[in-house]
Amino acid sequence: MPIPPGPARDQHITVTADARTTINNMVAHAQQLRADYGEASTQYVAAATSLVAALHSLLRWDELRVMRDGDLSLLCQSRSLVYGVIFHREGQPPEQGLAQPGTWSLHS
Repeated sequence: MPIPPGPARDQHITVTADARTTINNMVAHAQQLRADYGEASTQYVAAATSLVAALHSLLRWDELRVMRDGDLSLLCQSRSLVYGVIFHREGQPPEQGLAQPGTWSLHS
């Protein structure tokens, strides 16, 4: 996804070690949804689309600190806003052992 047009600017994004692990977990969870439900499944498409949009939000700030806020969630702090990238569970997996369906969204 391209960065929105606008004047070029330097960014300073700090991602804590725990947040890097969380981001890896978020991506791995989306990949597991694809493996469990299929690439065209609503579970995978909804999760992957929402994850890309949520991670893209990190590029909108000149200065940002990203921290862990749960196994699949982040807490982000800019100069003027604190918001979360939160994983929302959606129902129960149809079979034991399948990944938990859900999507990510931003909350301030």
